[in-house]
Amino acid sequence: MMDCFRNSASPGSHNIAASSGYINFNIFVTEYLPFFMRSTGCTKDKPVLLILDYHVSHCSLEAVELCCSSGAVLLTLQPHFSHRLQPLDSSVYGPMKNNFYSAEDDWTRSKPGRSLSIHEMESLGGTVFTKAMNTSSIFSRLPATGFILWIETSLKSMNSCLLV
Repeated sequence: MMDCFRNSASPGSHNIAASSGYINFNIFVTEYLPFFMRSTGCTKDKPVLLILDYHVSHCSLEAVELCCSSGAVLLTLQPHFSHRLQPLDSSVYGPMKNNFYSAEDDWTRSKPGRSLSIHEMESLGGTVFTKAMNTSSIFSRLPATGFILWIETSLKSMNSCLLV
């Protein structure tokens, strides 16, 4: 991870990179999950939902045990199903991409003739991320995806099964 990518990172963010460029089991269990748990302050009495795709790095007994012991509730989207549900694409990443494109246009207009390098993209990304990743904007858009209804229905089904 180059230091220049950390310069404009969102406050409180944790930056790590694998040599392959992709997340792996070790980074997920030893770096990401502990950071997530510290950042959210989740406990068994105050659980926090963590929505994941079905990437191999997320699916391990170690990850489940760590989450169960600390109050993080893992929800992995079924393989080959996330393209239909896409709760995060419409409530988080779609608006974040639109904000990034707008910031990119503003940058380009303010610096005619200059090319946007990866270093400027990082600083734009930090600003856009902070703007898009706030609880009120995420939750205001999430119900439109039907995701909340899907979770409530799933939880009711789980409770029915547990009562039997």
